[in-house]
Amino acid sequence: MQKLRVVGYARVSHDEQKKYGYSIKTQIERIEKWCIQENHTLVRMYVDEGYSASTMKRPQMQELLQNLKDIDAIVFTRLDRFSRNVLEANQVLQTFAKYNVSIIATDEDVSTTDADGLFNFQLRVSLAERELKKGSERIKAVFGYKIKQAQAITGALPLGYKIEVINNEKKVVKNEDEIEIVNAIFDYFITHQSIRKTMQYIQKEYGYIRCQNVFRNMLKNELYTGSYRGNKAYTEPYITLDQYNRIQELLKANIKQTKTARAYLFSGLIKCNECGYSLAGSCTYDKHVDKEYYYYRCSNCYSNNRCTNKKFFSERRIEKYLIENVEELIKRHLFNVKNINSNKKNIDKTKKRKKEINEELENLNYMFLKKRISKSEYDKFYTELEKELAQLKPAKKENTEALQKFLDSNWSNFYSVIDRDSKRTLWRNLIQEIQIDNSYNITIIFL
Repeated sequence: MQKLRVVGYARVSHDEQKKYGYSIKTQIERIEKWCIQENHTLVRMYVDEGYSASTMKRPQMQELLQNLKDIDAIVFTRLDRFSRNVLEANQVLQTFAKYNVSIIATDEDVSTTDADGLFNFQLRVSLAERELKKGSERIKAVFGYKIKQAQAITGALPLGYKIEVINNEKKVVKNEDEIEIVNAIFDYFITHQSIRKTMQYIQKEYGYIRCQNVFRNMLKNELYTGSYRGNKAYTEPYITLDQYNRIQELLKANIKQTKTARAYLFSGLIKCNECGYSLAGSCTYDKHVDKEYYYYRCSNCYSNNRCTNKKFFSERRIEKYLIENVEELIKRHLFNVKNINSNKKNIDKTKKRKKEINEELENLNYMFLKKRISKSEYDKFYTELEKELAQLKPAKKENTEALQKFLDSNWSNFYSVIDRDSKRTLWRNLIQEIQIDNSYNITIIFL
């Protein structure tokens, strides 16, 4: 064999180092020994430590690809040090071919210097890729089983949780030292509906200093309901599913305010009666009387030119309507909810029909298996029954405790003296949506 100018390449991932004891030092020593035995010149060693073979985007590999001139071959101990991705490996191989650079694996007697060697190379990379994917599938299967058994699969847990060994199994449990602060975060956000204010409150009261994104991610984390990847009883919850869903709605409508921003009482609550967009708050200042006037307009019209509703709605007028009518509107709403929740006859009727449909579906499956109906008939009847079953969801029982507490309070006595921020919080804890037409006919949808 002629004397070659070669560069060596060594790679190991963190997992491989832990599981199999692979080391960079061993790879370098083998490559150096092979070069001496074969009388080749080792120009340089490239080393990627802590990188997987599933991608070619490794720092030293990328540098190697930029320095293919004046070398004859690249030497690895094994081909899986190079790549386990067939497509990327062949693409890189084409780049090597342009510079007449071969690949050599010292421990596997593989070289791309001839057709047989090239075939052997592609075969081994394919096998390595298959093993990588099979390994990934095995890991997913193991994790899936552990999650179903409510076992911990990672140490990266959010605030309020920790791992504890119970009956020789690692479980995710509440961290007693952090329960109070987690409860405070959720309670404060649900009440005040502002990430920035929640962050400021927690910093002041608990000294927990994090950016707003940390709080947002925490509020979006379903683990706090006790659910994780399909297991709804994975761990002990901090909040109910209803509270979680409510928080997600609030996050979508969360209003970003600077420290000097004005507080608009009904931001995110009023919907345009033409396009359905939330109306945006605006303000004008009359210097002659030293007074600010607040109003709302459709941002889809004024910002996007996608709506024709150019109406300006006065905040003072909407607030006046609520102050004068909110108690009567709540009483009427509570009366209607009570009637719906107590309508046992309709609930029983729904349950009965659901049972009948499930029996019909079972009979349909039996008839199809016995070949007593055709596939087209089966599909038709099955689709119809499934559609009806989906529409039979009983009305959700509403929790009216907050509305009743509001009626029992002396809210009118303190409303006139609280600041605009507090007024905004009050309305947002009662109202889900305000519908208003251009004649100021107002409809209130309560939470």
